[in-house]
Amino acid sequence: MREIATALGLSHQRVHQIVGDDGIVEVEAASTELTPLHASAVATPAQQDRCSLCGAQRPQLDQLLSAPGGVFICSGCVAEASRVVRGASSSSLSSVADAGAVCTFCRNGTTGAGPMAGSADSGVNICASCVATCERMLAGSEPRKVMARRNARFRCSFCNGTQPDTNRLITGPGVFICNRCVAAAAEVVGSGQTIEGPRQVVLRDAREQGRPCQFCGNLPAQVDGMVSGGRGRICHPCLQLCQQMLVTGA
Repeated sequence: MREIATALGLSHQRVHQIVGDDGIVEVEAASTELTPLHASAVATPAQQDRCSLCGAQRPQLDQLLSAPGGVFICSGCVAEASRVVRGASSSSLSSVADAGAVCTFCRNGTTGAGPMAGSADSGVNICASCVATCERMLAGSEPRKVMARRNARFRCSFCNGTQPDTNRLITGPGVFICNRCVAAAAEVVGSGQTIEGPRQVVLRDAREQGRPCQFCGNLPAQVDGMVSGGRGRICHPCLQLCQQMLVTGA
């Protein structure tokens, strides 16, 4: 698809639109050469893509959705936009009152698209209809359409190391951990001390943060240890499972 777009002088999103795949799609790499920790769909980082509303890059996000025209929205901004179009307040987005405003995702105006949320900084708007589509996709209740990224690179959520930087990269639902961060996290659990892990990332005990393990979803109160570092959090049971996988080569 990308070669066709290049030959025609069009964006690959426009080619998707022409051939019929013109809805909002999830950005995901074509490669799956990773070790899955849990059997669940994984949204894969793409270095060059970023949320058009908040500006966060793909490696920092759990999921990223795209529409024709090179516009993207992350799961966090979908939640914020949902609040706005339903009349609630948001810390990052605001209601679009301009009668001539157009949804950046579907190109419909406020008359046909209904309430609209937008970012004053980026000038990107999203209508209630597109918000609802994004919510269905994130909930898994709409048929999944994937836009593959050939040059996407998997990155450890803890140290941000890429596949070439590590021997093994284990994946969970939208989160990754390399073999070196597994070892560093195990040291944190064993000593209870904050340490400097691979690529100078700081790994620490995360039980007091009250946030769930990104691999299994368990809260600190449900497990006997939690470690955080970079953008990742992993509980002790999942860490033990990672260690077993690395030892056995499973």
